[in-house]
Amino acid sequence: MPMPNDPVLVPLRHAQSMENAGMPDVGPAKSSRLTPLGLDQARAAGEAILEIGPIAQVFASPFIRAVETASAIGEAAGVAVRLEVDLHEMMSYGWFDLSTLQLESLAQVSRLFDNVIPHDDTGRWWPRVYED
Repeated sequence: MPMPNDPVLVPLRHAQSMENAGMPDVGPAKSSRLTPLGLDQARAAGEAILEIGPIAQVFASPFIRAVETASAIGEAAGVAVRLEVDLHEMMSYGWFDLSTLQLESLAQVSRLFDNVIPHDDTGRWWPRVYED
């Protein structure tokens, strides 16, 4: 158990997405949105984390499902969500056809939410190097 005033890092995977629920996806893998249950899960996660202590910062990958989850947690905590381009799962040509993904810039993703800011203004969404 952390001591009072000790910072605590709480890694959290996104809540239930349409893709996770076996529902038709709405676009490329990065666009899979949360289901209504997923939105409830995200809000509940924010409340549960607040029971540990105050939330100072919330970070998210630019995948919409992750941003939706983080946004709900940020709203519960009253803090903005910071998009971090390097927070992501491994991208592999074996899993995704990266040539067909229509990736928005961080600024475009952040404009979809009231409490989300990009980590920088380079416009770069995905790292230039992909893992295989």
